[in-house]
Amino acid sequence: MPKVVNHDARREEVAEATWRVIAKHGVDGATLREIAREAGFTTGVIHHYFRDRGELMAFAYQLIAEQTAERLRETLAGLPAGMPRVRATIEALVPRELKSGRVAALLGFWSSATIDDRHRALNMAFYDRYRGLVREQVEGAIAVGDLPAHLDPDDTADQLVALGEGLFVRTALDPKRFSPERRAQLISSTLAMFAADAAPEEETTP
Repeated sequence: MPKVVNHDARREEVAEATWRVIAKHGVDGATLREIAREAGFTTGVIHHYFRDRGELMAFAYQLIAEQTAERLRETLAGLPAGMPRVRATIEALVPRELKSGRVAALLGFWSSATIDDRHRALNMAFYDRYRGLVREQVEGAIAVGDLPAHLDPDDTADQLVALGEGLFVRTALDPKRFSPERRAQLISSTLAMFAADAAPEEETTP
């Protein structure tokens, strides 16, 4: 009886092997031969699931983005509306395990997105979806009074995503300086500034 293969699971196995190869050899060193060796497959198996290296790299990045968004949605489902959800959207962008292939792979993908149109399009699509999710939490926090009503949800979402991505990069590059405790303190102080932001004074006519 022929062996039943879960094709979705096999594609994810190849993507995870891609992350590990990027962590060891960088994006340029992630050849199909190296990825196949890491996954324990032949290059023929890789080609069965992906037309070329570009499609594989795009899928590997997309999988990270989808898993990040899915974990965040699960986290948000267990939190009340307001600041707890806003904080969760920032924390979801910061790596939990710095030595994982995912971290090195994501940094590599961001770098390649500056010169690769396909990776740039994927990056922008994920950013737009994630930013929209953050915006929803900001609007919820405004609605329950955790954030001032005059804040612009669009600007605030951009600022918070920039904070989360900045912490991701700095934590990956300088984990001693950006320890979990310091990251938590930086997030707390930033959210406190947003919460305390006074509405601009209206000009009065003398």
